[in-house]
Amino acid sequence: MGLPFSFMGFAFSALMRATGDTRTPVKINMFTVFLNVILDPILIFGLFGLPRLGVAGAAVATVFSNTLGSIIGAYLLFSGKAPIHLKPRELKPDFEFYKRIFKVGLPSGIGQSANSFGFVMLTRIIFGFGDVTYAAYTITTRLVNFLTSISRGISMAMGTMIAQNVGAEKYERAKKIAERAMIINILIATSAVVIIGILRVPIFRVFLNDEEVIKESAVVWKYFLTSVPFFNGIFVVVNNVFRASGHTKKSMTLGILRLWGLRIPLSYILGYILLGSSIGVFLGMGLSNVIAGIFAFVWFLKGSRMKRIIDEG
Repeated sequence: MGLPFSFMGFAFSALMRATGDTRTPVKINMFTVFLNVILDPILIFGLFGLPRLGVAGAAVATVFSNTLGSIIGAYLLFSGKAPIHLKPRELKPDFEFYKRIFKVGLPSGIGQSANSFGFVMLTRIIFGFGDVTYAAYTITTRLVNFLTSISRGISMAMGTMIAQNVGAEKYERAKKIAERAMIINILIATSAVVIIGILRVPIFRVFLNDEEVIKESAVVWKYFLTSVPFFNGIFVVVNNVFRASGHTKKSMTLGILRLWGLRIPLSYILGYILLGSSIGVFLGMGLSNVIAGIFAFVWFLKGSRMKRIIDEG
């Protein structure tokens, strides 16, 4: 029931980023997260005289928080307090424009759906070596995602700048923006990998003081996390360049190639057939990042992303 409001929130954030306003969505998101944190224990455990809802309480808290955030975003759009001022009479259906949106957006949607299903398959491959391996993988990847969250923000900001410059046919400027984002993200990802490598054991003990999991995390770090700079620093940037410039078929191709063409087959073949251990799975995952990153960089150098796809009017 909360999905329509979630999509409203996604649309609001995308509109704000497109205008260059990245602060407003962050403020609303921080508010909804803070509200969710407060409501979760109240509704889960039935505090202050409210009924004890258990897991359902977490769902209600999330839906309520997201819905309130979406309503705030809609208010800003329709009240004229956002860079884009919407009016009800301007929201009449424009089916010709919808066709153009689907033409650009559908490949990206297909790519994301294929990736989501692919990660379900990957989870099964990893879990085939037991819960210790899966726990080590989950905690380690959560840590690197936390440390590289800044690079994701940079990639999103880069996407806005790329879209604006490609739309204005300032292709060389767009290329420089992408190159600088790539360098910054490589440095951030490399720093995150080094930090986890040095502090891996004490950090793990905070989350799960299990010697087997900590030992397995060394395998995850050595064979998989060391490839993260190729993913966060190169692949993600190039993928966002394609998506932001409207070349969503290229973005879809890159995503499917990395996951279905490389990661899943390499992880399975190395893990279950050649090496017969979790080392093979994580080695396959690491190789998929390296190969996909190099392939994306070569494609980027060809300059095929620098072409405006939407004409004025």
